[in-house]
Amino acid sequence: MLKLTLADINKALGYEVYGDEQQEISGICIDSRQVNEKDLFVAIKGEYTDGHRYLKQALMNGASAVAISDKNYLLQKENILLIDDGIVFIQKLAAFIRQQLTATVIAITGSSGKTTSKDMLFNILSLAAPTVAPVGNHNNELGLPLTVLKSDHKTKYVVLEMGMRGLGQIDFLGRIAKPNYGIITNIGTVHSEFLGSKENIARAKAELLAHIAPEGAVYLNEQDRSLLKQYHSECQGHIYWFGLNQNCDIWADHLEENEKGISFEYHTSEEQQCLQLSLNGQHNVENALPVIAIARQLGISWTVIAQ
Repeated sequence: MLKLTLADINKALGYEVYGDEQQEISGICIDSRQVNEKDLFVAIKGEYTDGHRYLKQALMNGASAVAISDKNYLLQKENILLIDDGIVFIQKLAAFIRQQLTATVIAITGSSGKTTSKDMLFNILSLAAPTVAPVGNHNNELGLPLTVLKSDHKTKYVVLEMGMRGLGQIDFLGRIAKPNYGIITNIGTVHSEFLGSKENIARAKAELLAHIAPEGAVYLNEQDRSLLKQYHSECQGHIYWFGLNQNCDIWADHLEENEKGISFEYHTSEEQQCLQLSLNGQHNVENALPVIAIARQLGISWTVIAQ
């Protein structure tokens, strides 16, 4: 995380500080067992446990300060940030940190394949420069902000995954992430129990478009053109379609399964490249297409992409 003092957080977000305002914070932690030196331990009240119960353990493990929302846990002679709610605080802090970052942010959502695409893009970009991405599928209102908070002044790329359980969630995450680039891997029926129809799922996923930077781009699956084209006007950046036919801006052909996975030819109007995936299946070629396109747009070499 970018190094901040408690005074910096107070100035940026308005939270009250007890103790040393100049205490430096270089990380955020919500698990007292995983605290590192100079971390701010944020006590979150969960369904099954309350982080306030572990304040002393966090301090013993090296936390330089704690953030609490319950005044009953005010500790004498300790550095404390009094907050309204643990998760809300992390979201606000992540939004503030994002504004300070010079890193390029890429946000990935979709009904399926988003974790695979996230991992592919992280593997490429991390070979080229310091890159931050979530572990597993930390893609919700807590996981995404925590991933943003892992970034610092050395971070060049941040790859984020956005999960969705209903309308408004992608919009909320987008306000924190402010992505330069975006990918919607596909529109399926995974969330139909929440949204009722594929059209509503498309509407929810399309909330990403409004948050793409004007100089950036979003990559959409050709198979979803009829569902997503009505949301084009909401995107200030470029829109590119990917798929397995030449009507797309980015497409693949000559797919061939082999003992290593699957090989294919990648195409745009300007480039053509033969590539080998260590994964099987046409769907993984589709997952790879926007990833490759973003990597190329960021100036990543074919050697690194192939690796």
